[in-house]
Amino acid sequence: MGEDKIEKNDLENADIISMLKVAKIHKNLDQEIIVITEDKAKLAILEYNNNLSKSNSWTVPLGICVTITLTLFTADFKDFIFEKVYWFALFIFSDILFFTWFLVAGFRAIKNNKKDLIDVMKEVSDDRSMTEKD
Repeated sequence: MGEDKIEKNDLENADIISMLKVAKIHKNLDQEIIVITEDKAKLAILEYNNNLSKSNSWTVPLGICVTITLTLFTADFKDFIFEKVYWFALFIFSDILFFTWFLVAGFRAIKNNKKDLIDVMKEVSDDRSMTEKD
């Protein structure tokens, strides 16, 4: 009973294979092996994690900057503890500060977004081999 199923599957596979027309077979079986110690692997993972957090760090200053900008356009500042001119100046200064933070975080995100974990491990592995040669 089990043999009948195997024979039917073999026949179905043979029918499918006979219908395929193979024009060309490409063989790409090259592999790279990365030899790395445990401490270097931990270092690479920590560096990659740091790069990931930097790549998303631009969202917080952008959100605050948009909020402050909308407040500047819609608010009618009143004299409360300080005069309204000082409140307006404080919001302008805060907006400039958060916009600068956004630009810095954005440039860091673009700079660090290009590396994946394998690239970081290769760099750490290459650093080790460079120090061994010296």
